[in-house]
Amino acid sequence: MSNKFVITGGPGSGKSTLCEALKKEGYLCFDEVSRQVIKREAQKKDGILPWENMPGFAELVLEEMKLQCQEAATENHVCFFDRGIPDIVGYMQHHNHSIPTHYYECLQKCNYNRNVFILPPWPDIYVQDSERWHSFEESVDLYFTLCETYSKLGYVMWELPMCKPEDRVSYMLNLIENFQPSLFQNIS
Repeated sequence: MSNKFVITGGPGSGKSTLCEALKKEGYLCFDEVSRQVIKREAQKKDGILPWENMPGFAELVLEEMKLQCQEAATENHVCFFDRGIPDIVGYMQHHNHSIPTHYYECLQKCNYNRNVFILPPWPDIYVQDSERWHSFEESVDLYFTLCETYSKLGYVMWELPMCKPEDRVSYMLNLIENFQPSLFQNIS
């Protein structure tokens, strides 16, 4: 089984905060690519932004996620991704775009663990910003789209409770230890 775990959920559900808490515990976490790409593309005169060109933006994100997967392939320890390639598929489907075949090919090569952690919509922590362009209602819709997308792709979804990041970390690590005791190793 793979040691690469995806953390997903609608925008503003606490994924990045959870990854920061995992990093403090010594785990390798790959940051959310889409936020980085939005920041980079927004600086350009003719940047490719998701609200203007979702398919073009998705291609940029896919290329960055492929690099993350290549880097993670050398890891022997548990590592985490703030979103995975199925997120791109879900976002594309949510916005009524067809999914090119090479997305599924990249997904197979990436080899994420079949157990995926999903964070539910949480209005108390949701904040809209320059990279988080969805309203809370859209975030909720995307949550359900992501649940459906990951499930259709054969992943098992584990919803994390709405609690402090440290408690979410403990919950996740206990689940991972139950899934695969032999893979569970801290990088410390």
